[in-house]
Amino acid sequence: MIQHSTYIVFDGDDEAYFNWMEQHPEGFVLNVFRSSIVGPHVVHRSNCGHIRRGPGMDAGAFTTRTQYKVAAFTVDQLETWRNYYQPDAAIKYCQTCNPA
Repeated sequence: MIQHSTYIVFDGDDEAYFNWMEQHPEGFVLNVFRSSIVGPHVVHRSNCGHIRRGPGMDAGAFTTRTQYKVAAFTVDQLETWRNYYQPDAAIKYCQTCNPA
């Protein structure tokens, strides 16, 4: 976990990621794929079912294998992270939880 004043990066630590989501149901999460081949990064509300633990999901399924998470209190903070660290990466907004 890398903590900055406006965001937290969860890379290789599903439990810390799940704990943050439980403590910050009003927060936002950027689902960052390790390879741009997979598709664009996706912004979700922290209570979105697409980024939460479910049946059949084993350890590392959320922050270790193909993706990691960047969490923040506003969508703007996530966009600022993306603009600084991955300015060429595409970003979209979850159509289920509508974070925009």
